[in-house]
Amino acid sequence: MKKFSIIILHYNQMDFIEEAFKYTFNQTYSNYEVIFADDATPNFNKKEVINKINKYNKNNIPYIIIDNKDNSGTVKNLNKAIKKATGDYILFYAADDRLYDEKVLEKFVKGFEDEKKKIITSQCIFYDEKLKKKQLSFVPSLKAILLNKRSSKRMFEKMAKKCLYASGSTAYKKEIFEKYGYFDENYIYVEDWSYWLKVLNDGEKIYYMNFNSLCHRDGGISHSSYDKNTIPKHVKQYYKDIINIYKNEIFPNFDKISYIYKLRILLQFQETVNSFSLFVPELKEELKYVNDFKSKKLNSLIWKLSTLISIFERNIGRRFRLSIKFDKIFRYTLILWLILSIVLSLIIKNSNIMLTIYVLSYFVIYAFINFIANIIRYYKNYDEGGIDYV
Repeated sequence: MKKFSIIILHYNQMDFIEEAFKYTFNQTYSNYEVIFADDATPNFNKKEVINKINKYNKNNIPYIIIDNKDNSGTVKNLNKAIKKATGDYILFYAADDRLYDEKVLEKFVKGFEDEKKKIITSQCIFYDEKLKKKQLSFVPSLKAILLNKRSSKRMFEKMAKKCLYASGSTAYKKEIFEKYGYFDENYIYVEDWSYWLKVLNDGEKIYYMNFNSLCHRDGGISHSSYDKNTIPKHVKQYYKDIINIYKNEIFPNFDKISYIYKLRILLQFQETVNSFSLFVPELKEELKYVNDFKSKKLNSLIWKLSTLISIFERNIGRRFRLSIKFDKIFRYTLILWLILSIVLSLIIKNSNIMLTIYVLSYFVIYAFINFIANIIRYYKNYDEGGIDYV
């Protein structure tokens, strides 16, 4: 029976560790160890951690506590823990998050039975600060499933544009670290993205399994809101790590990336720099990478068109998703409109006429459904004198 190592990374999260332990020590897969790695939390109380572990460790799962005396950042803390791990498989997550259910390790082990799978990722669910209200599923599961069938080169292109997966919902065979080394300690807080780019560039693949493995608590270093006056030092460093990954892992490999993905990556990089530089002004200088590429290899018209398309897709796409989720009238209209469009395409052969009816029909359907909805609302509130709803 293969052994699993769970690493819980901790810094100043004592209020949340009990919930993490509750889900860590109740796994149905029995052969695993737990490594709790504290990164020099001020006034760290090791005895309290042991008491909380013993509260939930009913199956006597072996564990160790790494009590670092100096704060070194996420990456170094993680590497120290991995070197202590004795398992065949390794999974790690922050102490303010928790495993999704008691079968997480069992599902990872099932996936690792396929010899070619050395890194397996899964779904991470984002919750509010109390881990009660679900906000979103981080990984676009359909895209991730389809990406399983693509080459490592195509995965690299996709990953270079955006970090596709969640660190805490990704497990590794320990042999991966023996082959490729540990996480790059040139980065302080970002361990996952640079490493995934490295292994993908070397021909390794990351496989997605469609199950929920982690509940991520809102408010962590990568998902918190600040302004330029309140942003802490460690978040500034996190931003610098992200920019440095572009500079060190992506741009040096641009020759391996297709032209269209170069455009997408540069647009994303430009947007990231502009966003981060609001808090760390010196990062604005990093736009030189975009300007150099534009001046040497890119027609200015193509760049302008690409930028407009990117903005259009981002804003319209967001509006469309919100409308589908929250606006019932929009949803019903869209369904009827699509049905009508199919009928029109079969009946009307004149493309100009069909296009006109196609556009107008949406507004007619929307007005009709909205009218019916207003009547229903009126009579539902008739005893109160009706409502004037627009």
